Amino acid sequence: MTEFSTLYFCCSAPQWDKGAFLHEIEDHKPLKHVEEIHDRSSPQIEHVQIKRNAHGELMDEIRATGTQGLKHVQNVADRSEPQVSHTAAMRCKEEH
Repeated sequence: MTEFSTLYFCCSAPQWDKGAFLHEIEDHKPLKHVEEIHDRSSPQIEHVQIKRNAHGELMDEIRATGTQGLKHVQNVADRSEPQVSHTAAMRCKEEH
């Protein structure tokens, strides 16, 4: 059975930034598990859908894939192509 989890991480930039994303994960910023992709409670800004990825594997995948290899999804159940490996990412709207 495939397991999915959605994690939010704090990031100061409203735009997708691979370097900032890697830094936030490596710096052990607070992560929050959510069941619904529309959960906008704090902490937030960016979220990542991870399918059975350990921390190191996720880092390696993002470094190798780059932002152009990530697919923006609105629904965690979205299985449309291109399905790039195990990682999907989505920008959240900046909150004021």
